[in-house]
Order: sequence, then C-alpha cells, then structure tokens
Amino acid sequence: TFSAPIGFMKIDVEKHEMEALEGALETVRRDRPVIIMEDQVHARDLLEPLGYRCRRIALVDFLCLPA
Repeated sequence: TFSAPIGFMKIDVEKHEMEALEGALETVRRDRPVIIMEDQVHARDLLEPLGYRCRRIALVDFLCLPA
C-alpha cells in the first residue's frame, strides 16, 4: 500500500490490460493517475465513463488523461 497518491501508470501486460486495469480501479478512482496502455477497446470503455480521455500516441499505445 502506498501512502502517496499514484500519479502515473503504465500498463503493458501483453493482452491482459483489462484484467490489470480492473485490479487497479480503486486506485484509478481515488488518485486519477495519467495512464499509458496498449490499445484495448474495453479498457477505454471502462476509463471514459470515469472522466478519462484516451488518445492514441503510438501505433498501439494510448495516453489516458483524467478530465
């Protein structure tokens, strides 16, 4: 457990981004970190209702910023 807020997450787990993101949802909701991850439509569908905007920054990577 971290006592300081998490400001940045990079998720690169070879097609398991959704599972990693679901496991981190409490942290994402609480700390609203910047997130970089590979393109996973379902993961973006999970983040956008939480107020995140996701934009492609590389061939397969997305940058998701809290609004």
